[in-house]
Amino acid sequence: MIVYLAAAVVAVVLIVFLVVHFVTKSGGKPSPGASTTPSPGHSTNATGGVSTAAYAITEPAKIGNYPLNRAATTEFASAAEKQAAPMAAKIKATGAGQPGQPVVGIYDVGTVSSIHAAGYEGLVFTGYNGTFNPAAVIKLERASLVSSRQVQAGPHGGQMACGYSTATGADASECVWVTKTTWGEVQFIKGPLPVKHSASAPWP
Repeated sequence: MIVYLAAAVVAVVLIVFLVVHFVTKSGGKPSPGASTTPSPGHSTNATGGVSTAAYAITEPAKIGNYPLNRAATTEFASAAEKQAAPMAAKIKATGAGQPGQPVVGIYDVGTVSSIHAAGYEGLVFTGYNGTFNPAAVIKLERASLVSSRQVQAGPHGGQMACGYSTATGADASECVWVTKTTWGEVQFIKGPLPVKHSASAPWP
């Protein structure tokens, strides 16, 4: 269990890094504090910063040291959208929000750039602009994840939770983040498949 949780903490730090860089103010400028990664020490009932700014999800060409893999994004965007679709439908059906069109980005985190090659590692983000009730969305997301817990959302505010998705039949590390205007899910992948992030896996 200790190793299991340690791996989860590593995944949180990496995935949070991606999420906070993926979002900009609706005016298109990077939001304040976007390069700040929240501490993994905040693991329960954290709601993040106090910002009330409206944000919009975009698709930057690079997030930190992680470049957008345009070929992989084009090839697997529909699959990522399909995987997120049931939660999007549930959010609408329960009145927790109104997701718009999905925005998908797959980012390389290693030296291998072909998603079909041996040793490929990446992060896949599926996000939505729209209107959301953050507390209601997080409640739905946590109910769908294994070993879910709320974590520090960072300077953008909003709410965030991490755990393991079983949507593909096996545990896969996943974090979700929501504000009043954005909602997104991030998973670690090896090749084209979402997997559980190992604490011993190499990262740049």
